[in-house]
Order: sequence, then structure tokens, then C-alpha cells
Amino acid sequence: MSEPNSTAPQAPLPESSMPQPAPATPAAPEPETYNAYAQQPYGTPAPEPQPYTAGEYGQPAYPPQPQAQTAYPYPPQQPVPSYGTPYGYPQPGYVNPADSGSFGWAVLGFFVPVAGLILWLVWKDQRPRDATMAGKGALVSVIVWAAFVVLYIIFVIVIIVIGISAASAAAMII
Repeated sequence: MSEPNSTAPQAPLPESSMPQPAPATPAAPEPETYNAYAQQPYGTPAPEPQPYTAGEYGQPAYPPQPQAQTAYPYPPQQPVPSYGTPYGYPQPGYVNPADSGSFGWAVLGFFVPVAGLILWLVWKDQRPRDATMAGKGALVSVIVWAAFVVLYIIFVIVIIVIGISAASAAAMII
């Protein structure tokens, strides 16, 4: 058998077979909800809600737990490595014996400021004293160079003004 065509027009139903709306009935009372601001009946008090305190990264804050003390597996003469620093980088208390902070690095940085800047960028973690000297030499070189440029511009302006005034004074004499 074939199924009836749902898109074909259908004859209207007689009014007696049409569904009638249900008669209005009074609405059932809604159950009472908890109201924190209304007075509660006497009896055992409800537990107070605890305030939420967020710890690091939005995690709930828990009291610190006691940690068991363990002996370090290192001999006492070696420092215990601090966790969190990348392997191979010097620890804060480490002093590189090659890091002397020689004035020669400042002289090199003064005469070749690009080399002083590069040395400062490369050495600022491994050899901080030498890096500081090379960086200071490069900085002083740039400051001195900028001062000479400003003085040169002032000198050129003064020469031009003197030349113009001399030319106008010579024109008045003639």
C-alpha cells in the first residue's frame, strides 16, 4: 500500500471533531522556595555558606599541607640546584672567572659601538661585568657622536649667518 500524500489538500474537519480548549482550572500553588532574606522557622540553624576564596589560577585555596623533611642527596659542599632555572645557565651566586669587567671592552665599545651593543646583548647573562663595560662604551660613543652632530649643525648655522651679514655689510659699503 502506498502512504497518503502529505502535501495533498485535505478536507476540513467538522466542528464537532475539532479539539476544544480545556476548561480553565485554578493554577496549583507553586512550592515554596528558599529565601535567604526571609526569616526561617525556628529549629536547627542551616549551616552558614563559606566564602569562596580563589587560589592561584582560579583554583580553590586550600590550607598548606605539611611536607615531610627529606635529606638532600647532594654533598654539603655542592649547592642544591634551584628548580625553575633552565639547565646550563649560571645560578645567581655564580661568578664567571673570565668576567673581569676590563676597561678594554669599554674602549672597544666606544670605537665600534655596534660591536659593543652586540657584546652587551650576548654577554648580559653570562658575563655581566664585561657586558656592562662594552655597553657603556657603546652608549658613551653614541652620546658623544650626537653631541658632535648638534655642535656641527650649530657651527654651520653660525657660519651661514656670518656670511649673510658680511655680504649685506659689503653691499652697503659699495
